[in-house]
Amino acid sequence: VLGVPVEFSCNTAAGLAAVDESFGGWRGVGVSAAGEPVRVRVIVHPGDESPGPVSVTWRMPDTRRIIGHTAGSVGIADLERRDVFIYATPTLLADRVHFCHGLLEALTLTTINALDRSPLHAGALVRDGSVLLLTGASGQGKSTLVYTAMRAGMDVLADDAVYIQLRPELRLWGVPSRLYLLPDVRGVFPELGSLEPTVLANGKTKLVIPTDPARRPMLPVRAGRVGAVILRRSTGPVSLARVSAADIRSTLQADLETWFALLGDTMEEVIGRVAGDGGWLLTLSANPLEALPCLSRVFDELDRRDRPAHSD
Repeated sequence: VLGVPVEFSCNTAAGLAAVDESFGGWRGVGVSAAGEPVRVRVIVHPGDESPGPVSVTWRMPDTRRIIGHTAGSVGIADLERRDVFIYATPTLLADRVHFCHGLLEALTLTTINALDRSPLHAGALVRDGSVLLLTGASGQGKSTLVYTAMRAGMDVLADDAVYIQLRPELRLWGVPSRLYLLPDVRGVFPELGSLEPTVLANGKTKLVIPTDPARRPMLPVRAGRVGAVILRRSTGPVSLARVSAADIRSTLQADLETWFALLGDTMEEVIGRVAGDGGWLLTLSANPLEALPCLSRVFDELDRRDRPAHSD
């Protein structure tokens, strides 16, 4: 998973099926991390959950342990030992949205993040060896713009979360199998008109859309050029402007307090690499299709960074 070897085990076939649902797509992806594998053990135990919607509560007793629990289930990630234990009730296991996305994936990925896979809240597009990170506060249109770019032929690395590996070289990882869009995009994209929304583990209602397999880059992406674009929604026209490295850093650092506590200097280095000497601010209109020329323009500028100057 993200190039890190992970051993999963469970005492029931249903639990293994849930694991396969979340992580089976990583079979066949090469390993690029040294050391012992991450061990994830799921134990289905007797019990039940409280009536009503399932809610996962999180605790962090120190910077190396994460605990998530519901009324009848509990999961613990020990980052130092590379261990994850989840004691799940049959009721929670049957609720795949909350078990898979709300507990299993959260704890497994958090443990992997500590192994040089630092997470950033950003979408990611790939074109000819360049990676463009789309960042900004939730609701600014990252996932919608990623879907728009995919329709236009750009490769999709991630729609909302990208993982940065620093060593032995800069590599980028994502989970490009599906996108999560707000239901109102059905008014812009007729092909999505018949899709029914899904309530996710975080309580948000989204359209879950598989990505085009032809638009998924081979993982990891060894990016020679990385640029960052801050997205901002508006009711006016589309515009594109350069912004400073400080602007990029400030946007990337928002809501990452927990990750700075867990990963410390690594997060600082990651953000510094991404911010570089600055990036772009892309102000979006109500129609995401109008932003496509701006994305192409930014990719063109990234490509020119490696071109030697010519003289007569």
